[in-house]
Amino acid sequence: MYLRFLGIATAAALLTVGAACSKPTNSNTPTNEQQTVTVNTSVDTNANLPVIELTNPPATDQSGNTNLSGGTSAPSSASVSITSSGFSPATLTVGVGGTVTWTNSDSARHQPATDPHPTHTGLAGFDAIGGLSQGETFQFTFTRAGTFPYHDHTFPLRQGTVIVQ
Repeated sequence: MYLRFLGIATAAALLTVGAACSKPTNSNTPTNEQQTVTVNTSVDTNANLPVIELTNPPATDQSGNTNLSGGTSAPSSASVSITSSGFSPATLTVGVGGTVTWTNSDSARHQPATDPHPTHTGLAGFDAIGGLSQGETFQFTFTRAGTFPYHDHTFPLRQGTVIVQ
C-alpha cells in the first residue's frame, strides 16, 4: 500500500512540477511548442507506479500546417557499392530495422565487416565472411540505433559508417 501511495504521490508531484515549468522563449521569436503530460491508467507492475508519458506534438508552420521537413524518418533500406577506391557512399543512414546491401562492383574480392579489424566484434553478424566476388552482395539488418563503423577486411584502410536512427 505504501508503494502504491508513493507512486501516486510521485506522479502528482511530477505533474505539479511539470505544470510549473516552462521553456523560456525569445520574445522576438514566436513559438507554438507545447508539451503534453499524460498520466496513463496502466500501472508499471514491477514498481506498482502509474505510467507517465511526455509527448511533443508535431511541429507546425505559421499557418498551423504540420511541418514534416524536420521529422522525416530514416529509410528502411540502403545500398552501398564496393569499388576499387572504397565504399560508395561511405556514410549512410537507415532506420532501426533497416537493411543495408553491399554489392561488389570491383573485380577484386572485398569483405565488408564491422570494426574493429581484424576481429570484427563490434556488431555480431556484420561480416561478409569469405568475401564477395564481383557482382555478389551481402545484406545486414540493423536492429538497434547507433553509429556503426565498418571496413573492408581485405583492404582495411577502406572504411565506412552506417548511422541507425
